[in-house]
Amino acid sequence: MSLRDQLLAKGLATRKDVQRVERQLKHERHSAQGARRSKSELEAEERAKAAALAAEREAERVRQRQAAAAARDEVERELRARNLIDANRTRRGTGQPWWFRNADGTVERTDVSSGTAHELRSGASALVRLVRASGPDVVVVPRATALRLRAFAPEHVLVLVEDVSGISDASERFLTRTWEASLAPRRATAEDVERLRRGR
Repeated sequence: MSLRDQLLAKGLATRKDVQRVERQLKHERHSAQGARRSKSELEAEERAKAAALAAEREAERVRQRQAAAAARDEVERELRARNLIDANRTRRGTGQPWWFRNADGTVERTDVSSGTAHELRSGASALVRLVRASGPDVVVVPRATALRLRAFAPEHVLVLVEDVSGISDASERFLTRTWEASLAPRRATAEDVERLRRGR
């Protein structure tokens, strides 16, 4: 005997109460069935989840390919810079210290010859950093090489004088001597005074 029949037999519940509860239970069952999704809705939801997962995987593969391409481009850029510097480096000589500032603000010193120092000051040559597996090195290259290098790898260019106003051209350095080579004291001539007036 069910609980409903027992309650009816003992007089604890009336038929109207029982019918009301049954209607309420039936309404709850219908509501639950209406909220339940159909098989096609479930399949569509699964397909959408699978498509989203596939799209996420494809996006990750694209990100990995882009990262690999960027790394490959960086290696090729560094190799191109190293080849350009190696092919155009000139002898820097020794005897005169040359101080320069790195990109991080630290000051570094290298030795160059007096001729190379004049070329660096006049902008005919430039100092660049050559990076190798054995370590970085400071190298002197012609101005045209430094300009080409600065176009695709500017971090390698250390010293390239742009404003050369007031500095004589490197090709004119001591080509013709117009003065006496003696170090003995002498009086200024009219020619010396004229040259000083013209600023040469």
